[in-house]
Amino acid sequence: MLAFCALALLAGVRFATLLTDPPLLRIAGVVGSAAAGGLALSLSCTLPGRRGLGTAARVLIAALSAYLALRAAGAPARLLWPWRWGGLASELRHGIDALNGLWPYRGNAGEARMAIMFAAASAIVAAAILAFWPGDRRARTRRAIALGLLLVLYVAAATNESQIGWQVQGTLLLALLCAWVWAWRGRVHDRGRATAWLLVVVALALVAAGVVESGTPLLDYRAWNPFGQAYSPTTFNWNQAYGPLPWASSTEPMVSITSRAPHLWRAATLARFDGVGFVRSSPQPRGTTGPEGVALHPRWVTRATVAVRGLSSRQLLSPGEIIGASVSGESAPNMGAIAADGSLTVSAATPSGDRYTVTAYAPEPSVAEMRRAPSTFPANDTPYTQLELPADGSLATVSPSEASGAALVKASVYAPVYALARRLAVGASSTYGVAARIQTFFSHGFTYNQHPRGHAFPLIAFLFSERSGYCQQFSGAMTLMLRMDGIPARVAAGFLSGARESSSGRYDVIAQDAHEWVEVFFAGIGWVPFNPTPTSRLAGSYSALALKPEEGAASLKHRSTPSRARAAEHAPAAAVRSSAGTGDGLPLALVIAVGTLALATGAALVASALKVRRRLAGDAQGGVRELSIALALVGRRPGAGTTLAQLERELRRSYGPAAGRYVQLLRERRYAPPGGSAAPGARERGSLRRALCRRRGPYTRLRVLIALPPVWGERRWMLLSRHRRAL
Repeated sequence: MLAFCALALLAGVRFATLLTDPPLLRIAGVVGSAAAGGLALSLSCTLPGRRGLGTAARVLIAALSAYLALRAAGAPARLLWPWRWGGLASELRHGIDALNGLWPYRGNAGEARMAIMFAAASAIVAAAILAFWPGDRRARTRRAIALGLLLVLYVAAATNESQIGWQVQGTLLLALLCAWVWAWRGRVHDRGRATAWLLVVVALALVAAGVVESGTPLLDYRAWNPFGQAYSPTTFNWNQAYGPLPWASSTEPMVSITSRAPHLWRAATLARFDGVGFVRSSPQPRGTTGPEGVALHPRWVTRATVAVRGLSSRQLLSPGEIIGASVSGESAPNMGAIAADGSLTVSAATPSGDRYTVTAYAPEPSVAEMRRAPSTFPANDTPYTQLELPADGSLATVSPSEASGAALVKASVYAPVYALARRLAVGASSTYGVAARIQTFFSHGFTYNQHPRGHAFPLIAFLFSERSGYCQQFSGAMTLMLRMDGIPARVAAGFLSGARESSSGRYDVIAQDAHEWVEVFFAGIGWVPFNPTPTSRLAGSYSALALKPEEGAASLKHRSTPSRARAAEHAPAAAVRSSAGTGDGLPLALVIAVGTLALATGAALVASALKVRRRLAGDAQGGVRELSIALALVGRRPGAGTTLAQLERELRRSYGPAAGRYVQLLRERRYAPPGGSAAPGARERGSLRRALCRRRGPYTRLRVLIALPPVWGERRWMLLSRHRRAL
């Protein structure tokens, strides 16, 4: 039972990680329900009566176990009755459709979560029924199928979502597989040799898995090109020009990135507004190891490994502000200092085939965290609130948040933009409220167009006349309005997340994924990305926005789309409240988990008591063998030919009268006529255990407790035995 529960819990928890906020409590309830059903099935072999009655009882036990497990998984009770199974099938079909091709599923649709949890619960319950169904006929086949079901759950998760710690998980899985085999084949002739071979296999598996998991391919067939280079390396100029799309719009591979999650891959930031658009400014070296004025939160520190394919760039890509990097390759360029904006430029463009690893700070705060952020900013972020505006044939640097700067803005051609920005900010109580309102503003009445017409002041034309453009127009206009509201903001340039390769977990980024978005500074959090470009018209795969109606705006969370072909069709689904989630159903899941745990514990106690009584019944031959095992555990194995009388005297001398009393009762039971002597009780067994465990370590105490388990309900058992003998 322990072997089954451990393996089922590992497989269930691993499968639950395919969901956002894995419902671990529900998985515990499912495993507890399945274990209780399996234990009841194993005890059903002692049921009296005809064979048909026992089979009916087992079918009832299996049905009850399945019901409890499915309820713990979140299935509604009204759909679990046989006459409602049609509705249940319809709900599951709708749940599968709600997945929308996304796997692993990172959405909040309750129907989809219920379908996934239903599959996990069904597999675990079926495995318990097959493993513990009484009867020796085809028992090995049933247990093999049960083991296969649990392994399917684990492998389905492990192959669809790579995670850190796979070495520990793999070693644990191998140990639990050995425990499964030993649980049903208890006799191992040489446990030491078996353990040694297990350790050898673990070591070899870790070495082999490390080679396979490495980012360096064993056979890089994708780099083969016997006819020479098919195309020239692709370069990008990230400065905003607002004319027709200036970048290559093709499916040529740029980079392959290994990361735990999808991100917007940032190459540079455009911090200077030169009167027309946002361009790169001279990078200043960073004075600290991380973003200034921000305490790094460990949960937002991430790492990514980038393999260069067809991109020619001196800027290293990263999921956020770089705090550390290393470059490897035959002609690896030298790295400069990390800039104040978190970007890193190397001495020469990294050639195709080289790779580098960056450690970055990429905040992904919740709406509540952004809303609580203070509205004060560090002094070093002042340049991100300034604008350069044309005045008397030159450019003047102004701060719209100051009275003098606001007056200059109102007197410039950007006065309508300033009025629009201030109107959108009215009533917003936080930095997030302003940013979200501006982002939502672009979702109504603006269209995506890669060939906009040219204008002297393109952002003004985009906001008030053309109302169409691509990512440069949307990100530039939003950043401009944020600065006019006194909020530090900048344009970030790089690539969308790319298409995820399911077999390796790698993100393949192509030229078509080039993109620009907005970064907004939140005090105490850092620079958070916002994407004002309409996601339904983005070319290539993208990191979509999870829209939440907060002050009429949207919060940002990165989510990977299933494929480039479906990118334009993907739309964020509204959250559906369901018992399959981790919110509403928690009290019910807690009750089911506690109930099944209590049921399993009670069944285990009853099984242990029955086992002890069988050992002490009759002439107590089983009790004698049990005592020999316990004595061997403490180094006092009886010699060949030792009688119970000799053992009694030895134990009295070594451990005291209580230990001798237990052996005396065993001897009297062993040689007395049937019913002429009472078996040792719970008090005598407890005294013997305490005597044997005196001055022993916790490990030995545990082993002795397992060898000599307590007897529960002794008084009731004795009364029932006397009543039976009287009858």
